[in-house]
Amino acid sequence: MRSWLFLTAGAGRQVARPMLAKFCAPKQKQLLRGASLSLDLLEPCPVESARLKLANSSGSSVEEGSVLNTYSRLLDPRQISSSSPNGEREERYIRKMLGLQGGPEALGERVMPTVTPLVDMSFSSMSLHDIKRYIARYNEIQPVQNADKFVFDNSNTGIVFVIQVHTRYEELQLLVNTLEKVKGIHTCLLLFSHDVINETFNQYISKITFAPVLQIFFPFSTQLYPHVFPGTHPNDCSRDDTLTAAQVKGCNNANYPDGHGHYRESQVTQMKHHWIWMLRFAFENVRMLRQFKGVVVQLDDDCYVVEDTVHVLRKSAVLMSRDCPDCIVVLATPFWLPPEAHLLGGNRKRSATMWKKAWRTGSCVGLSFSSYIWQQLRGCATTFCRVDDYNWDWSLLHTAHTCFENRFLKVLQPQLGRVHHTGVCRGTHVVNQEATTCTLKQVQQKIEASLRMEELFPENITVVDLPLEKTLDRYTPWGGWSDPRDLALCEKLFHDDSHVDLLQIHSLVTANNTV
Repeated sequence: MRSWLFLTAGAGRQVARPMLAKFCAPKQKQLLRGASLSLDLLEPCPVESARLKLANSSGSSVEEGSVLNTYSRLLDPRQISSSSPNGEREERYIRKMLGLQGGPEALGERVMPTVTPLVDMSFSSMSLHDIKRYIARYNEIQPVQNADKFVFDNSNTGIVFVIQVHTRYEELQLLVNTLEKVKGIHTCLLLFSHDVINETFNQYISKITFAPVLQIFFPFSTQLYPHVFPGTHPNDCSRDDTLTAAQVKGCNNANYPDGHGHYRESQVTQMKHHWIWMLRFAFENVRMLRQFKGVVVQLDDDCYVVEDTVHVLRKSAVLMSRDCPDCIVVLATPFWLPPEAHLLGGNRKRSATMWKKAWRTGSCVGLSFSSYIWQQLRGCATTFCRVDDYNWDWSLLHTAHTCFENRFLKVLQPQLGRVHHTGVCRGTHVVNQEATTCTLKQVQQKIEASLRMEELFPENITVVDLPLEKTLDRYTPWGGWSDPRDLALCEKLFHDDSHVDLLQIHSLVTANNTV
């Protein structure tokens, strides 16, 4: 069984070194005395050794990669509990080997606990309770793969790709394959956010070697709460119940059909909840992004990313700082353009042209958010959460037009899309007939054939201004988002998901049922 020892190194950089969970007797014992010491701390059984260079407390300079904190808890959550006698004995033993007295907080040390790596987990043999505990711990510890191999760009040209992962394995594989070919991807963070815990997916992502990678897990998924809210309670109304039938039946949410006369579907509402939680986690909870000044690019697991995407995003960052600081970049091909766009664009190359315009949905893949846009959205959480629309993109559009400072969302959008949607065969809105007439391979071939006609990596990008017209005049919410429980959870996820009382939220529709 392998565990991971996480150490805080120079400039806040995290370094992870593999160690075994069980240790033999120490090969060499040296207590901390004066200057920095090289220490063979523990001799693992049977083959690996852990060599740590410990810095002294005098503040003298140390080499790159040397350990700044001199304490780390080596606890495997499935074998040792820090509150158990064995856990306490092992912790005291480790501290004794380091020559430390008292608690780590008293010494001003940062405690970095450990978690069993995903590649070693067998979730199928665990209870839901244990899985919830594990992902809470994993989300807190945030083990970043390949952090010791690459230098992450934290500047205003830095990029984080946040990928919302569902259950489409083939599409995910294609996405990862295209990301690997993107020039400069090694300077970006790939943040995979799961709403389904699946060992195959987790292990596949754990094998990525071309960029820093962090996996996180949505803690309020229907998989973790299958028979209670946010999942489907046994006494919840069925989607197609009529209002009269639901009230006669006495189901939980009988009084709360949506604007189209339907009741909530937990698998559908989960997508909007997950999207909110994922963005907030990226902007506010990821430790390695605390000084991040760049953009967060939202992707789904069924996207195809073009190889010059990072190049175009960095060019766009310069354009935004100069011409449109309140813009976002949408990397998808424009879904709709006004008739005059062709005349305004002239004969410019598609790959080197960006439109500045008001955002319309339909191009909802590859949206890049700055912290400025996130703070505006966070400040409009009530508006976003109370619109009767299960689609996060339509909810965002409605929120921008009714609550944002400019009353619409300005975008820079390349005429040649850099992110393509491959879920035309198995996406959320695909009907069965469409799914039988196309394959993922066909979609991939079509995208790549179109790209062969283009000149990528433009040296200069020209911005063409289009009329910033409003786009919500005839908007009718899609529904699926009228249950008071969803509205309450949504607002909680915007602000503080660490103290979500699901029992209290469930009582909004019935005080008589127990979860």
